[in-house]
Amino acid sequence: MEGCSLFVILLLGIGCGQLVAGISVEKDLSLTLSQKNALDKFRAQVEPLLDQSYMKNDIYLIRWLRARNFDLRSAENMLRENLKWRREQKIDGIRKEDWNDMRRDYHATIDTYDKEGRPIGVIDIYDWDIRRAVLQGKGQRLLRYMDYLLESITTQVFERQDRGMNVTQWKVLGNADGFNLIEHGCPLCIPLWIQFIQGLENHYHGWLDELIVIDGKNKFYIRPMS
Repeated sequence: MEGCSLFVILLLGIGCGQLVAGISVEKDLSLTLSQKNALDKFRAQVEPLLDQSYMKNDIYLIRWLRARNFDLRSAENMLRENLKWRREQKIDGIRKEDWNDMRRDYHATIDTYDKEGRPIGVIDIYDWDIRRAVLQGKGQRLLRYMDYLLESITTQVFERQDRGMNVTQWKVLGNADGFNLIEHGCPLCIPLWIQFIQGLENHYHGWLDELIVIDGKNKFYIRPMS
């Protein structure tokens, strides 16, 4: 219990203050007049850069504006850096890569949904031996696997929107029963977790609605704050 609590505090310390707070679909999609004007200007500026249809949706563009408090220049810079990252890391094809080795040792599922239809990623945190991955030189492989999971669950949001569902975010449910601080929060592991949180902030900002961590009989509900 104590180890899991420390780990959760670490994640909050890194991530909170950077990620948009979990909010209702209605609030996620609602804009003031000035925000709507900013969205229209932003779309005109960046639309030539967008090579995927989902990128032209309001909710996708709003993510970058909210991440930078509707500062158009800062939001465009953030979006450009994300698009550059996607090209360099070949993210559009990441879901077609072979992840059998990672699935075996770092199990996760993204085939569960809440009552509003939001996808839920389910991760057995206790079973993820982060330390072993780092010692075996597979730290970057594991990070790319995490990007694969983020891309996959975010893609589900877009697919549900295409089917007319009012879904704008996803959740994560982590089972930390049996959490081991040596395997999951060791000094060698911390830089990897920091890189993951930074990637979530830079490339999937605002898509996380809620993180639920279950530790035995205890349950932590964590909503990232702006």
